[in-house]
Amino acid sequence: LAYFFRPISDIAFLDNTHLISTATDGYIRLWNAPDGREVDSLNLSAHLRNVEAKDFLASRLIVVGSNVLLGIRSHDCILSINISPDFTKFGEVSRVDCPLDEKFVDLCVINHQVEEKRFKVVCMTEPLSRLLFWMVSYDAASPAKWIQVEDFLELPPELKEQNGKFPRLQMLLDMGKNALDVNGVDIYEKNKEQNHKRIRERHQRHQVKRKRRLLSKEAGGEAVAGEGDANSEKETSEASPDS
Repeated sequence: LAYFFRPISDIAFLDNTHLISTATDGYIRLWNAPDGREVDSLNLSAHLRNVEAKDFLASRLIVVGSNVLLGIRSHDCILSINISPDFTKFGEVSRVDCPLDEKFVDLCVINHQVEEKRFKVVCMTEPLSRLLFWMVSYDAASPAKWIQVEDFLELPPELKEQNGKFPRLQMLLDMGKNALDVNGVDIYEKNKEQNHKRIRERHQRHQVKRKRRLLSKEAGGEAVAGEGDANSEKETSEASPDS
């Protein structure tokens, strides 16, 4: 692929020949992968809600049917971009914003119904308190339609209170706290050993607790078995005619 002065933040293959990428210059690009030739590009700045933000970071890129989903960490929104059937041209763009000034963290796609051309988007925002859900319907000729189908799903306490246990989540959060020229990735790499050390220590503590519980259970079982044997011997002795 051609060299760019701004780092590429994510890529995905559309088929065996075509590649899609997004970079911190605010563009999304289509490529002919075998020869590295760019076949189309789209400047996303006109489709973002916060035009004052100078930096751009798309921290998640997902291809669904004839659409590309971009989770924009720098502008707290999600874009859906149509792609032509032959993967050579970008089409219509639609956008949904994170509500209540919450910060975008990550997204995933579930329940893709190919024949109905719709799927559900699950979005995590910061502060870490809930998950947001949208139902998205699409076709090749018009922008994707977003419907917020569920208000939120409460996150478990361990995600909200100790996100350092989850290195990828910590990386995504760090990417929003620094200049968006992939310094967040550098911060993650810098703290990775410390984060993984905490994870190893936590696993070791859990293993010790499990071993103690197992030994306690075995000791209790042996005590019960010993008591049962003693009672059996006593009953046998009492029942014997020689006693």
